[in-house]
Formats: sequence, C-alpha cells, structure tokens
Amino acid sequence: MFSTKAILIAFALVVVSSAAPAKPAPLVSPTITVCTEVNPTGGCVTLPVVSDSCINLNGGFTFLNKDISGATLPSGIICTFFENFGCLSTGRDTAVLHGGTYIIADIKFNDLTSSISCSSV
Repeated sequence: MFSTKAILIAFALVVVSSAAPAKPAPLVSPTITVCTEVNPTGGCVTLPVVSDSCINLNGGFTFLNKDISGATLPSGIICTFFENFGCLSTGRDTAVLHGGTYIIADIKFNDLTSSISCSSV
C-alpha cells in the first residue's frame, strides 16, 4: 500500500505543476534625460528610447530645440544628437553619446541639438 507521505508528495507535485504561470514583468522602455542647463533646478525632460526612431525637438519639445546643455543616458544606450531636424547629418554636425552623464559644452555641442536618435548597444 501507499504510505501517507508518498500520497501527500504526489498531491503536492500535482498542485504545483497545475498552478497558473506567473505573469511576466511588463517591459519598460528605457529613457534618457536631457536638460536645458548643466545643473538645473528644473528644465530636465525624460524622453523614451524607441530604437532607431528620430525625436525632433519641435511641437511639445520646442523649448529644447537648440537649448540642450546636459544629458544622462543609461548604460547600454547610445544616442546621436543632430544639429538638424529629421536626424539628418551633413557631416560634423552630430554628437554621439553612450551611457553616462554629459555636460554638452564639454563635447562642443552645447545648444545645437534639434533632433535625437537612440538605440540599445
């Protein structure tokens, strides 16, 4: 005959194996932060990173156009800051940044950005 212990173990295995799977954690889009000042008390905006998508600094972002002085990018993200709208480049009118905090004047691109494109590394 089966022992009580064996029956309980079998029952526990059935219960565990029939449990509903846990829901996966929702995917959260990475973000970058851009600021209109180096050490702002305000003036910072968080932008979502949509891989290889161009963010033009017009419409609701007009106040950032040609006015970005600081940026923070999470590890694993690379962004190109463009002097022109449409993430278009004519040569040396871009700045490429990867994970870290930047004072844009240090890379000689202060107050020049009109569009941004980011992606995961």
